[in-house]
Amino acid sequence: MSLSDRRFALLFPLLLACCGFQSAYSPSGSASKFYNKVNVQAANDHDSFLLMQELEDRIGSSGNQFELQFDLTIESDASVVIKTGETARFSVLGTVNYILKDNATTRIVGQGQIKNFTSYSAAGSTVETRAAKQDAHARLMRVLADQIANHLVTADIQ
Repeated sequence: MSLSDRRFALLFPLLLACCGFQSAYSPSGSASKFYNKVNVQAANDHDSFLLMQELEDRIGSSGNQFELQFDLTIESDASVVIKTGETARFSVLGTVNYILKDNATTRIVGQGQIKNFTSYSAAGSTVETRAAKQDAHARLMRVLADQIANHLVTADIQ
């Protein structure tokens, strides 16, 4: 690493602070407007439970100022089929429609639709394929929760 690269790496945080940059997850950042103020709807199946759990990890779970409701849809699709006609890889597609309501006014303060996917291999034994499928669903819920939290952080919530 050259000397100029080192100076830039050391001065970059100072430059960000001077221009008003602030982390969204700092105590006075944009995420503080709803952290621990949101009640995430109860889950009705395993994937919804995983999504609820991931959302609570990101935005807290002890509040009741806002209500976060979501509709989760999961689809599986064979993405790789080998010559013998067997499926070697599956894609798991997830779509979440969410609404964030202010409980005091019942006004919708944020809403959106999030889509993403992940995949898993079906080339191993039945046990391996089942474990890979469960892991793919958990990864997908993590990704969807990240995207919802990012949308909420950037939303104009008063």
